[in-house]
Amino acid sequence: MLNEITAWLAEHEQLIQKIGNVSMVVLVITIVALPVVVMKLPVDYFVSEKRKPARQTRKHPFVWVVISLGKNLIGLLLILVGIALLVLPGQGTVTILIGLAISNFPGKYLAGLILLAGVVAFAVIAIGRRMQQA
Repeated sequence: MLNEITAWLAEHEQLIQKIGNVSMVVLVITIVALPVVVMKLPVDYFVSEKRKPARQTRKHPFVWVVISLGKNLIGLLLILVGIALLVLPGQGTVTILIGLAISNFPGKYLAGLILLAGVVAFAVIAIGRRMQQA
């Protein structure tokens, strides 16, 4: 079994190098895009009860449709690449989260609040455990 895997890896060395290169590009994009996405969020993004629909923030409906379609296509592409990166070398989970963040879908705001509450709860528990160990 190990010999077969080694032989396959030797036969597909260029493919593995290309996958590694794509992984590095996605990592760099993630490092650059994450701060930009966070800075573009409104200050009260997770505080306000209800947000104004995105289409009401644009003056021209056609511009909103084009931007929305582009964002959702890029988001879908990132989600699909992230799913592939879960089994390939790369930042799969981060790529999926960025794809979800830039996509528009029903319940996104509530899902973000639930995810944020889970992350905060996890962080608080981890800090509490560290304080008890000290």
